[in-house]
Amino acid sequence: MLSSLFWCLNLVLVPLGPTPLRPVAAQSSEVVVSAAASLQNALTALAITYRRQNPSVTVRFNFASSGTLQRQVENGAPVDLFIAAADRNMDALAHQKLIVASTRRVLATNALVLIVPRNSTLKLRGFRDLSQPQIAHVAMGAPDSVPAGFYARQLLRRLHNWAAIEAKAVRCKDVREVLTQVEKGNVEAGIVYRSDAAISSRVRVV
Repeated sequence: MLSSLFWCLNLVLVPLGPTPLRPVAAQSSEVVVSAAASLQNALTALAITYRRQNPSVTVRFNFASSGTLQRQVENGAPVDLFIAAADRNMDALAHQKLIVASTRRVLATNALVLIVPRNSTLKLRGFRDLSQPQIAHVAMGAPDSVPAGFYARQLLRRLHNWAAIEAKAVRCKDVREVLTQVEKGNVEAGIVYRSDAAISSRVRVV
């Protein structure tokens, strides 16, 4: 079934440091959260509720691709909570003992979708159609650093059309850049998470 080809977004919440965090209000007046770019809208909304319940605590976000955030942690960036979009980023930090393993949690799942500009006249039915000659550019996360791009490459390989699409791939720094490229019509199509597509009225899901 085609549904089996859709990868899930694994989100993990990990306080960093030598010991598990004490209650935030008792430990610090500021919490630094590094999170995958695709979570920007959801976490920003959640932070409003959190601040109402904890007015003395400031939440500071750092949004980027999970690969970029992983490297920041490895280089000693001050982070209290890390929410990644892939197991491999968290596994790498766990292997280096840079996280408190007992606090690791899966928070949510997601799925990849193919999107086109809202006014697109292309007759696409699915991922297989990206190999068609009228598709010159396909935006996706950089597979080596962006989980959504890594998942997209795996999906296209399973469909046996990655070889035909690789040269067309416009590699973006995160899924929000992919979304922007499609919104502006700079590419014929893009691959993002379903939650990213849901926030834009300028694209539609194929």
